[in-house]
Formats: sequence, C-alpha cells, structure tokens
Amino acid sequence: MSTLSEVSVLIGQRAGDLEKAREIFTTESRAFVTGILGSIRRLRSEPWMTPRVRIDLPKDIDTETRSNGNLSGQFAVARCDLRFKRGTNYQVIGEIRLGIEYDDPTDSFTWQITGINGRRRRERICLPNRLIVIRRIPSDSCSDK
Repeated sequence: MSTLSEVSVLIGQRAGDLEKAREIFTTESRAFVTGILGSIRRLRSEPWMTPRVRIDLPKDIDTETRSNGNLSGQFAVARCDLRFKRGTNYQVIGEIRLGIEYDDPTDSFTWQITGINGRRRRERICLPNRLIVIRRIPSDSCSDK
C-alpha cells in the first residue's frame, strides 16, 4: 500500500485556496499593468513624438489566451511600437514591452521593460524585489510569447 506525501495531502486539502490565490494574482497583475498603461495614456493621449522618433501606445494589454495550467505561463504586458522617421513616414523599427512576466533565472514574476529591435534582439530591464537588473539577452534565445 502506498501513502501520499505531506505535500500531496496539503495540496489536496488546499486546492480551492490555491485556485483562488491564482485567480486573485491574475486579476491583480492585469489590473496593475492596465493601471500603469492608463496612467501613461492620461499623461499623453497622443503618441509620444520627437522630430525623428514616435512611440505608439496600445489601447489594451496582452495576456495569455487561456489558462494553461502553469502559473509561470501567465503574463500581462503592453506592447508599444517604436517608430523612426524615414522620409515623411514613421516606420516601425522595434517594440517596447512593459509588464509582469515570469522570469526563469530568478524563478519569480517580475516587472519587466523589454526593448526588441527589428532583428529581434532584446534589451531587458527587470525590477525584481525592488532591485534593478539590466542584462543583454543573446539574440538566439529570443522568442515571442
């Protein structure tokens, strides 16, 4: 006869609490990023522009399409187009993403600001636990989420 470990018993007893905590985390993280995006839009309703650069702000944030069972698969990010002026038009040359995403190296959710140029190379600024961590991510490890 096999027995369940203490961890299995604990999860079995607290499954409802764990699911509720997940729902609260999802709702609050989405509201947090939406609130920041809303604050930015209130400061400046039109795109942020200089004579050669324009940043288009999105209307909504991106989230996972559906719950996949893994908490680490959740995210809430705003994707802003970065445009440079070429001739008379502003052309998209990259993307600025800001939001809450799971960070594998720190094994936690972090507030991240990521710049992705047209060649899909990332510069990421992470703010885990109120610390600022800046690191370059090799281009071969970049993938769209």
